[in-house]
Amino acid sequence: MGTDRDIIRGWLEANLKAKGRGARRELADFLGLRSQAISRMISTRPGAETREISAAELLRMAEFFGVPPPRQLGDQIGGFAEEAAAYVAGPGHLVTIMGYVGAGAEVLPEFKQVPPDGLDQVELPFASPQDVIGLQVRGDAMLPRYDDGTVIIVYREQHRSTASLIGEEAAVRTHDGRRHLKRITPGPRAHTYNLESANARTIVGARIVWASEIVLIVPASRVRSRGAGRAPRRTAKSRKTG
Repeated sequence: MGTDRDIIRGWLEANLKAKGRGARRELADFLGLRSQAISRMISTRPGAETREISAAELLRMAEFFGVPPPRQLGDQIGGFAEEAAAYVAGPGHLVTIMGYVGAGAEVLPEFKQVPPDGLDQVELPFASPQDVIGLQVRGDAMLPRYDDGTVIIVYREQHRSTASLIGEEAAVRTHDGRRHLKRITPGPRAHTYNLESANARTIVGARIVWASEIVLIVPASRVRSRGAGRAPRRTAKSRKTG
């Protein structure tokens, strides 16, 4: 039996082949990566550059293909297999929406206005990693991937360094307390980052105090209200920002 890496690589390659022509580029677009990154993930050529697949990426690949990750993963990748196995560990799971994230609309740092039990919930058709929350998108600056009202599932605590997220779409909190959904790129000075949108101006030289990769994207239609007649409290202004 191969290693976990071999199992995942074979699973990915088989699903790309089954999906047909153009699947590699479509998957890269879905993950917010370049198609070369997918090629490196499945490469087995001696001396060729390879790339590891994170647990969050594996979960999103499963979402893209519509099939669960490999069930035979072992425990060789330091929490990777446990986290991925959670995807198929149960029939469903509720994730609490703990606030908003700006994608064009300005989300003010009014965290105390969010009830302790959150705004609403989203139901996933599978169990999720324990340390995740939902953030609801406000604005249209990241269309067409993220509609206003979409919920992104992210880690409550930062799992990866901000520098390792460069080039990826991520949820971030800047030093002024505002949350954004942006693509992270290098900033003009040390320890600063530019935050790029698909349809709005770039925020230049931001200082990031928290960042998380996007584990899953959940349509607004999957939001489960906690009570009839109760509307989530909005902290987002309608005016455009970066």
